[in-house]
Amino acid sequence: MQDKTRLAIVQKPVRIGPGAARLTVHPQDIAAKRNRAEINVVHGEGLNSDVWYAWSILVPRDYCDDYSNQRFQIMGQFHDMPDFAKGQSWKGFPVHPPMISIQYGYDKTGSGFGLFYGLDTNRKRIAKRYIQKGIWHDIVLHIRWSQGSDGFVEAGLDGSPWTPFNGRDHKYYAANMYNAAPPMLKLGIYRDFGFTTINSVFYDELRIGPTKASIESPALTK
Repeated sequence: MQDKTRLAIVQKPVRIGPGAARLTVHPQDIAAKRNRAEINVVHGEGLNSDVWYAWSILVPRDYCDDYSNQRFQIMGQFHDMPDFAKGQSWKGFPVHPPMISIQYGYDKTGSGFGLFYGLDTNRKRIAKRYIQKGIWHDIVLHIRWSQGSDGFVEAGLDGSPWTPFNGRDHKYYAANMYNAAPPMLKLGIYRDFGFTTINSVFYDELRIGPTKASIESPALTK
């Protein structure tokens, strides 16, 4: 974040418990050469690990959409990092799109999330769903981190499968790591240049663990 005031812990709205995180981005907020306000989380899981992630997100009713331009907005992404164990650093590190991201968008029907997955030119939207503004939505991602075809994501949204059924399960298989370094999870708003609005989004109940049971919360939709 360019400005630390863009992150606030608020007592309302919350998914459960005493507080939630509000991330706010202004048009002039440029961090890492992009218009964004994000929390970065590095949990330590790396190559060939099997990890569950869960969080709740609320897009306010007054969130200003961009119907006329359809610029991209990302509200959750997994990004690669240098492999420090091999002597890599951020200096000269190649720029890649996120391996997995949740993109916010809208059309004449309504607003929703799109789940994007893959490396470089193989990255594509693999799932989408309309949401309701002003209420909490629960996201669960089961990910096997791999540089090979055994990598996968299995996503759930509001208690039901989000990734499509492949004939056997709801896992989408493809490589999802550029190197062996642990991925960085970014939550907040990362958007294209050209927005003139100030927008906020709320997060609560972030959980990361090795099993589904380890990330279950009383707040999550059953």
